[in-house]
Amino acid sequence: MELCSGGSVADRILADGACSERDAARMVRALLEALAYAHDLGVVHRDVKIDNCLLVFNSPESPIKLVDWGYAAFLEPGGKLHKLCGTCYYLAPEVLAGCYDEKADVWSAGVTLYALLAGRLPFQGGSQAEVMQAIRSEETGLPDMTGEPWAGVGEAAKAAVAAMLTRDPARRPSAREMLAHPWLAAEGGGATAAAAAAEPELLHRIEAFSQMERLKQHAALYIARHLPSDQIRGLAVLFESLHAAGRTVIDAAALREALAARGGAALPGDGELSALLDAADLHGLGGLDLAEFLAAALHSSRLGEEANMLAAFKHFVRNGDGVITAPELAAALAEGSPGCAQPPSLEEAAAIIAAVDGDGDGTVDWKEFKRMMRADHPIGACAAAARISLDRHSSCGYYDLY
Repeated sequence: MELCSGGSVADRILADGACSERDAARMVRALLEALAYAHDLGVVHRDVKIDNCLLVFNSPESPIKLVDWGYAAFLEPGGKLHKLCGTCYYLAPEVLAGCYDEKADVWSAGVTLYALLAGRLPFQGGSQAEVMQAIRSEETGLPDMTGEPWAGVGEAAKAAVAAMLTRDPARRPSAREMLAHPWLAAEGGGATAAAAAAEPELLHRIEAFSQMERLKQHAALYIARHLPSDQIRGLAVLFESLHAAGRTVIDAAALREALAARGGAALPGDGELSALLDAADLHGLGGLDLAEFLAAALHSSRLGEEANMLAAFKHFVRNGDGVITAPELAAALAEGSPGCAQPPSLEEAAAIIAAVDGDGDGTVDWKEFKRMMRADHPIGACAAAARISLDRHSSCGYYDLY
């Protein structure tokens, strides 16, 4: 873990009081970039607060890092989470109601922004029960933004707070949508170091994809291409932010440069990173194109969904006999790989089938295909680091900010 010598943003607020608008915008933009990056990967933080925003070094201009992913959880597109966890003062109303998604992180970021601008938290009470009642109550409305220090805060900043603290999560902007808010957009574009908190998960997924059997990789590619656009939009935006200008693929150099610019932890060596991308480069274009990136970045649970597996299996079975043969696979892969440097040969298709052909009959039936799609695959050091940072689930609860 990288040392953040500047302490927490909470310590700074306790020492100095409210932040300037400029500093608050810079820090919250960094926080939202981290959340947008995580949400694109299907990860919900669930404990966003100023205590978990650390200053990399002791300076007003220090970049920040979003830390403590112990409550983080994976969320399917359109899915909901139900466990009550996080920190009392920052909980969104829908978290208290027991049915929420990634928009709950945006609410918590809004509480954080309020605290940065006002030097105090927006929802108060003499006990946890009173605080949660204030958050739940429609009568509470927006927290007070009159008097000091709000008299010196611009209307655009107040509008950003109001947007993030919209009670209806369906009307609340996403983290990525908030980055386009005029007050935050004026702070400046580009990824920041905070987004690197979710970086290990992307590397983890690329590594896991690179180690899959080739047939599973191609099945994932088919699934990714046929998911509804709203389910892969975030990953498509992420792809655009990572590949070099003027190129249509992400190669090792572009990925290293983009992730290094986010200020993350140590990346794999040049040889290791190149090897990962080579193993995931199904089309032989010298890097990951959009379809390959989507296939690699999808959460593994999407591959094991019955409907997705069946659609991919039927794509490879061409004559209706219920098994995938080498000629069928070669035809399907050639058809599904426009622009491929060299479509797979019949011999290569046979080798792909042999790798998962459990009974040795030269074909892959539905049972073998399903077993392959739901099998776990070995992972290396990159994935282990990602597990520590993002797959760690703590027991549910909440605790106070003192």
